[in-house]
Amino acid sequence: MTWPEWLRPHSIARSGAVPRITRKPDSAGMAVLLSICALLAPALGWDSGRTLIHLSYFDMASDALHFGPRSLVDLYWSPLYPALLAGWLGVFRPSPAAEIPCVIFLNWLIFVLCFLSFWFFCSSWQRALRPPGGADSDDRSFHKTIAYLGIGVFFWCVTSFVGINWVTPDLCVAAIVFLAAGVCCRLSPAPAGWRMYGFLGAVLGLGYYAKAAMFPAALLLLSCLLAFPPSTPPNRRGIALAAGVFLLTATPLIALMSRRAGHPTIGEAGRLNYAWYVNKVPPFFWMTVWTGGPPGHGAPLHPIRQLSDNPRLVEFESPVGGTFPLFRDPAYWYDGVRASFNLTQQLAVLRGHLTFFLQLAKDVSVLLGGALALCVLTLRTKSRPRPTAPFRWMIAWPIAVFGMYSCVHIEERFVAAFIVLLGLAVFGVLLCRVDPEAGRVAAITVACSLLLQVALLYSYGAGKRVWHEVIGHGQQPWYLAVAEQLRQIGIHPGDRLALVGQDPPEYGVRLAGARIVAMFPDADSYWKAGAPDLARAQEQLRKAGIKALLATKSDAIGADAAGWTAISDSGYMVRLLDAP
Repeated sequence: MTWPEWLRPHSIARSGAVPRITRKPDSAGMAVLLSICALLAPALGWDSGRTLIHLSYFDMASDALHFGPRSLVDLYWSPLYPALLAGWLGVFRPSPAAEIPCVIFLNWLIFVLCFLSFWFFCSSWQRALRPPGGADSDDRSFHKTIAYLGIGVFFWCVTSFVGINWVTPDLCVAAIVFLAAGVCCRLSPAPAGWRMYGFLGAVLGLGYYAKAAMFPAALLLLSCLLAFPPSTPPNRRGIALAAGVFLLTATPLIALMSRRAGHPTIGEAGRLNYAWYVNKVPPFFWMTVWTGGPPGHGAPLHPIRQLSDNPRLVEFESPVGGTFPLFRDPAYWYDGVRASFNLTQQLAVLRGHLTFFLQLAKDVSVLLGGALALCVLTLRTKSRPRPTAPFRWMIAWPIAVFGMYSCVHIEERFVAAFIVLLGLAVFGVLLCRVDPEAGRVAAITVACSLLLQVALLYSYGAGKRVWHEVIGHGQQPWYLAVAEQLRQIGIHPGDRLALVGQDPPEYGVRLAGARIVAMFPDADSYWKAGAPDLARAQEQLRKAGIKALLATKSDAIGADAAGWTAISDSGYMVRLLDAP
C-alpha cells in the first residue's frame, strides 16, 4: 500500500497535522481525575457563606414527601431537582443543622455525574476532531492536550459560575448539556446512528424536566444539527427522530402543566420572566406586591389581600402553601399578567446585557488570552482556521443559547456549560491549525492558570471558614440562629409570621416549621408610622392569626423600635404580637 505524501508519519510531524483520535481515555487517568474531583469538590462547598438557597425547591421537596409527586408539577419551578431533593431528604431525614450539608453532599454527587458527563463528551469529541491517519504517539499527544485543556476549562467554569453549594438545578442542567453534546459527537449516518439519535432526544427531554429554558435550547440544538450536520452524509431523518423522542419525553410534563394552567403551555417561566425583565412588571423576587401594571400588561386574577393602608400591610396565605407563599408559586400570583413584545424595551434589555458580556470577557480573560496566542501561531501556517463539521454546531449552539437568554435575562450560572463548549470548540479549531508541540504548551498553560485560579479562590474561602468555625469558634449559621430563637420564644411548627421590609429570613423560618404569610412591603412606612396606626395594623395581624413579626436590625427606628428581640448575630429580630 502506498501512502499519500500528506499521510505519511514523517510528513504528519512536519506539517503539524493532527490525526483522528482512535484511542479511548486511559482508565488510570480517568481514576486519577475522578479522585481529584472527589477531593476538590468538598472544599468547593465548604464556604457555606456563599450558599444560594432557592427556598421553593425545598418546599416542593417537602410537599412531595407529604402529598405525593403531584406537588412537583409547578408552572414556574421545574421538577427534576426538587424530585432529587425529596428522595435525598426522605432517605436521610437530616436534622435542621445537617440539612444544608446534606444537600451540599447531594450537589457533590451531581457534580461528579456532571464531571462524568463532561468526560463522555470530551472523549467523544476527540474522536470526531480530525480525519483518520497518523502515528500512535501523535494520537496520545493530542489526546493529552485536549484532556488537560478540557479539565481545566470544566473545573474553572463549573466551580466559578455554578458551584456545588447552590441549591439550584444548574448543575443538573450542566450535566445534561455535556451529555447531549457527547451524544452529538457520536452521531453517525442512519441506520447505524438511529439509536444515538433517539438517545439524544431522550436526553434533551430530561433537560426540559431540569429547567424550562432547556425546551427552546433543545430546539436550538436540533436546528444547529440541521444546519451543521455532525455526520457525513447528513442524517435529517435521524434529527427528526431525535425531535420526536424529545417531544414524546416532554409530553407528560406538558400535559400536567397544561391541565393545571387550563390552557396548553410548556410552562409559565418564559412568559413571566419576559414580563419582569423586559416589560418591567414588578417581579416577586424584589419583594414587590403586584397589583397590576404597567399599563397594558394586565391585572392579577388572584390579587394579594390588603389588610391595612397606613402602614401598608398585605396577606398572601391561601391557597398557596409553602414557607413563603409569595415565592412558592409565582405563576399563581401573576396569573393575569400579559407579556408583550416592545421593540424599545427589547433593545434596552439587549444594550443592558452588553455589560454582562464585557464582565464575562473579563472573567474568561485567560481563555481569551490563550485563544489569541493560538491565533498568532496560526499566522505561521498558510491556511486559515476554518471550522470542520464537528466544530460548527459546537460553536453555533452556545451562541444561539446566549442570544436566547440575552433577549430576557442572562446569568453566568445559566450558561456555564455552554461557555465550556464554546471555549473548547474555539480551541479545538485553533489547535488543529498549529504545531502540536506549541499547541500543547499553550493548552497546558491555560489549563494550569485556570486550575490555579480555582485553587486560590476556594482555598481562601475554605480557610476563612475553618478559621471562623473551628479555630475561632464562630457563631452558628444565621438560619440556625433564626430557627433556634423562634423556637425559644414559643413559635411552633405551623405558626404564622409577618415580615417588615423586603429581606426575609425564609430558610430559618422553614427550619422552625413556621410560615411567612403577611408583610409590610415598605419598611420605612412601618417604622415611621404613629403608634395608633401601628396598633390598628397589629390588631389586623392578630385577627389573621399572625403570631410574631420579623424584621432586620438596621431598620429598627421610630415608635415601634422597642419590644423587639435580636436574633444572635443573624442581623434579624423578632417580636411576639401578644407581648406587652
